[in-house]
Amino acid sequence: MICRFLTFCFAFLAFTSVSEAQDVVGFRIGLSVANIGGDIRAEDDFGSRVGFAAGLFGTIPLRHSLSVQPELLYAQKGFTTERAAVAIADEPGDGDLVSARLELTYLDVPVLIKYTLSFTSQASLSFYLGPTISFELSERIVIDGLQGSQESDQFGSPEYGFTLGSDITGSLAGTEGLVGVRYNRGLGNVLNREVSGSESRSIYNQSFVLFVGVHLR
Repeated sequence: MICRFLTFCFAFLAFTSVSEAQDVVGFRIGLSVANIGGDIRAEDDFGSRVGFAAGLFGTIPLRHSLSVQPELLYAQKGFTTERAAVAIADEPGDGDLVSARLELTYLDVPVLIKYTLSFTSQASLSFYLGPTISFELSERIVIDGLQGSQESDQFGSPEYGFTLGSDITGSLAGTEGLVGVRYNRGLGNVLNREVSGSESRSIYNQSFVLFVGVHLR
């Protein structure tokens, strides 16, 4: 899965290096708070998973302060629950309810339309919105009290959604960097119905991410 992510990164860099209209290539990394939404019941008791996101972005200028910003991001998503059922050997029933965490990792590929307001030659504020396609890289369940983790296949791939957010860009000591926040949400249903056994529920991923970044060129 890491090889797949690196392949996308090299392809992205190759694209930006040959694009004559390319204005900026950058790197961003951030802290994410992810959860799932959709047909959620109160008794599900789903909580948020804290993780990180990191990757490359580029901006291709259009006109009137508008630009296109494609990105490749490694993104940790998922959720926690206090009601995971774990069967215990030699005991009847469905098992005890324990705390668990579903760890989802994705390669997010947003294509964003960005509008930039320039305050000075070295400071600007931008807003962006655009479609996102997310390819699942891994899916694992971690159960409290048990060592290690186990693979899962509850969620399908790819997931289609959108990303919206805002960045503040400035220059410090000759280096141009940014601080930003964004919201990412899937559209439709991401559950693998054949594995989850749920034919009626519709679930999507969602996350808030606080980023810092730097312009590489």
